[in-house]
Amino acid sequence: MENLRQLKEKLGDKSPEDIKKLLEELETKKTTIEEERNEITQRIGELKNKIGDLKTAIEELKKAKGKCPVCGRELTDEHREELLSKYHLDLNNSKNTLAKLIDRKSELERELRRIDMEIKRLTPLLTVAEQIRSIEEELN
Repeated sequence: MENLRQLKEKLGDKSPEDIKKLLEELETKKTTIEEERNEITQRIGELKNKIGDLKTAIEELKKAKGKCPVCGRELTDEHREELLSKYHLDLNNSKNTLAKLIDRKSELERELRRIDMEIKRLTPLLTVAEQIRSIEEELN
């Protein structure tokens, strides 16, 4: 009987069902966050490639003489400036998006660490809850 009381104190006001439900919710949330983090990681890779391509295109356009490396027609100063302006705008937008994605990924990783800590804290309580259930069944 004393053992049962001590086990129940460890659980606090949570029932075995509460703990099991909470663990399931945490696992579901963890899966959702991991999926979002993986999508963001992929988008980060794509953006880094795009940024590299834009930087290369800008450098090639600055060096180009005679023919436009993009469309093949005669490269006038006006056309060069128009393309450079477009590429720089796209480059800046891509860098801003990349920074936001990196920040979001960091937030998700912090949340995953918090969830993992909570799962580690609750998992032993599930064992305690199962011990309580077993003892109560024996008493009945």
